Amino acid sequence: MSDAASALNALGLEPLTNRRVYVLKLDKLTDLPDSFAAVGPRFVLLLVADFSELPGQLAAIAKKLVDAGCAYLCAWGPGCELMHDEMDEARLKAPQVVGDEDSVLMTTDHADDSIEDAVEFALLRASPAGMYKHGCGATVLAVQSRRNWTGEVERTARRLLETHAI
Repeated sequence: MSDAASALNALGLEPLTNRRVYVLKLDKLTDLPDSFAAVGPRFVLLLVADFSELPGQLAAIAKKLVDAGCAYLCAWGPGCELMHDEMDEARLKAPQVVGDEDSVLMTTDHADDSIEDAVEFALLRASPAGMYKHGCGATVLAVQSRRNWTGEVERTARRLLETHAI
C-alpha cells in the first residue's frame, strides 16, 4: 500500500448513505494512490485541491481515479472545472461498466460552492448511478494540505456524521 493509501483516516459511517467516510491528506495532488482497495472496489471521492497548478497532469490523475474504482467524483478548489472535464474524458476512454444505460460515472464540480457545501454534497447527495452503486461503500475526502482545507473538510465531515448518528 502506498504511503498515501495508508494515510486514510477513518471518520465513521454516514448512516444516510451507508458509506464509510475517510479523509486522505495529500501534500500534492499527484500523491493520490493508485489503489483505494482499503475502502472497497468503488468509492465516492471529493477531491479538494488547486487544480489550476497542474493542468497538464489532470488527465493522468483522472485515468488513475477511473482505474482505481471512483464511482462519483466531486471536485472543489481553484480550477475544479478542469478536473471535472478531465474526469469526463477519462470515463469516456475507460471500458464501460456492464449494466443499463444509467451506469455512468458521475462527476460534479463545486466551483461556486463553499468547501462546507462541497463536503455535504459528497457525503449526503453524491449518489453513484446504475452499476456504479454496487460495491460503493465509502466516501473519500482527499484534500491537498494547504490553506487549512484539511481542517475545514474534517470538521465539516465530523459535524455531519454527528448530526446523522443513530
